[in-house]
Amino acid sequence: MSRILSTGYAFLLALAVALTGMSGCGSSGEEKTVETGPTVTTTQTVTAEPTPTPTPPPALPKPTATPTADAAFTVEGYFAAINARDYRRAWDLGGKNLGGSYESFQAGFADTV
Repeated sequence: MSRILSTGYAFLLALAVALTGMSGCGSSGEEKTVETGPTVTTTQTVTAEPTPTPTPPPALPKPTATPTADAAFTVEGYFAAINARDYRRAWDLGGKNLGGSYESFQAGFADTV
């Protein structure tokens, strides 16, 4: 709205200067022509308020298990899978880290009681 008002005031000011310059000020009633300089107008750039950055999501809760408990759980699961002859699960729990193929890993327990 301030942009509209300042533009309106600039127009009225320019009009008043133009009209005053055309009519004489003399008391003799004679008309004088007064040259005026160029009309000066100003513009104002209005920018929108910056968009606030969204707040980050709340932090995820920390897991209750500790790395030591996770490691113990993995080792116990590994031996439980071998005892149950579930070699695929034992392979997934860490047997694949021993080197070799799954077939050789499985064959290694052929004589295990």
